[in-house]
Amino acid sequence: MQLLTTLIVGSALACTALWHWRKNRNWGFQDLVRNPKLWDQLGVPEDEMEQALAAARRWSDAEVDAAVHKFVFKVANSDDAWAEKRMLHELGSRTHPNILAILRDVTLRAKLVREKKKGYSVEAPFNRACDLLDDIPPVEAVSLVVPFLDSPQPPIRQSAALVLGKIGRPEILPGLRKAFADEVEHVWEYALIGLQFSIRRGGFDPTWSRELYPNIEPLVRKVESGCSSPRDAAVTLLYIDQPKATELLLSPRYLAENRAFFYIFSWRLGKESC
Repeated sequence: MQLLTTLIVGSALACTALWHWRKNRNWGFQDLVRNPKLWDQLGVPEDEMEQALAAARRWSDAEVDAAVHKFVFKVANSDDAWAEKRMLHELGSRTHPNILAILRDVTLRAKLVREKKKGYSVEAPFNRACDLLDDIPPVEAVSLVVPFLDSPQPPIRQSAALVLGKIGRPEILPGLRKAFADEVEHVWEYALIGLQFSIRRGGFDPTWSRELYPNIEPLVRKVESGCSSPRDAAVTLLYIDQPKATELLLSPRYLAENRAFFYIFSWRLGKESC
């Protein structure tokens, strides 16, 4: 009870301090739009944020490029830069040429993978660049992110795998095969998540995606405790080749472990929610 009281009092004090901090600021959303440096101090009410988003949609190409570079290279962590992240996501594919230019510039490679740690979060400019490619990355990104699958840093490989999966075109096959063979589970898990984004938007073509079946099937057998990746692998197999995957999941191995019906139910539930 004493701990709960302490937490409540502490939260109240923090909120009060934040209110006074915001009250003493003399800038509004117009200043935010004109001066991206103020993003570091952002604490904008929702109505002002909506107006800022509307203003951001009117940015020139040069202003978009400056905002992208600031978010990718200048902010310490995307969680601390939620407002600029939201503004840039609001621009959608307008930011894609700027991101592709950054990824294409070999002189920026070392800077892109330079990680910063904050608490339990580890993030590099490359992670933020991939995030801005949204849920439908351009196919031109394939050749630009594949080299990052060779990075010794798992979070870098994770972002590259996620982007490739989301693209959902035949060009991603070599890169995804590499991601699915990665020794770090989160890398191939992100590749599966990306593929499911592609599936849900209807961009997943079985005529070429069936080539991934042999690469994904072994992942279903990874049954580490608390791991969701085998389920994601099974569900993806069902999308790729339903008859073949159903036969696999209804085999004695999976029935004995009571996993087959859960996998098939997850697939059906996901299909109906598309």
